[in-house]
Amino acid sequence: MEYDINKVSPRPWRKDGRDLWTEGRSYLGEMACPVTKECPACDANAAHIVHCVNVHDDLVAALEHEINRNHDHDATKCSACELAQKALARARGEK
Repeated sequence: MEYDINKVSPRPWRKDGRDLWTEGRSYLGEMACPVTKECPACDANAAHIVHCVNVHDDLVAALEHEINRNHDHDATKCSACELAQKALARARGEK
């Protein structure tokens, strides 16, 4: 999935019931359930979305730090380095 990270609503986000809000109290939307108003899975999904959005920048910073640090091995042959580079690309919205 490609997207422009610069157009994402400011973080942190928060959840109030199923409503999602930005830090500045801008309304993002509702985690709607097509089946019923009482939906534990929808509530859990809304909480998970907010959690993932809020940790995104910290995870990207950690990946960037790991990729850019001096390695005592050939980073081009390191599977952990390769996984970190792929995860960072995905986190940035690249293919």
